Amino acid sequence: MQNKGIVRLFAILLAIACVYYFSFTYFSAKTEGEAKDFAKDYVTKPGAQKLAANFAKGDSARKRIFIDSLEVATNDRYLDRLRTRPFMICSLHNILTKNVRRRVSILVLTFVVV
Repeated sequence: MQNKGIVRLFAILLAIACVYYFSFTYFSAKTEGEAKDFAKDYVTKPGAQKLAANFAKGDSARKRIFIDSLEVATNDRYLDRLRTRPFMICSLHNILTKNVRRRVSILVLTFVVV
């Protein structure tokens, strides 16, 4: 019972660290969701549909493949554009979006190993 204060302090510090690292997961998933929404909106525009129709020349399977490829490319382009943007404004240090995926994967690996 002598070390009750140390145990509480350790528990509080561990909880703060967990919230800090799980915030990366939340904001990363939010940004990826925004990218998917942007890509879906982009491929439903008339210009993209016309381009797909010209490429497919009447073949619906080719048109669907072209639209899917365009959606993936647009999603990747959106995420690439955000890689140099600061991730969290209220962060203690400047964390760029490209480093967030690395931090999330390290966190996942830490929990899998432990």
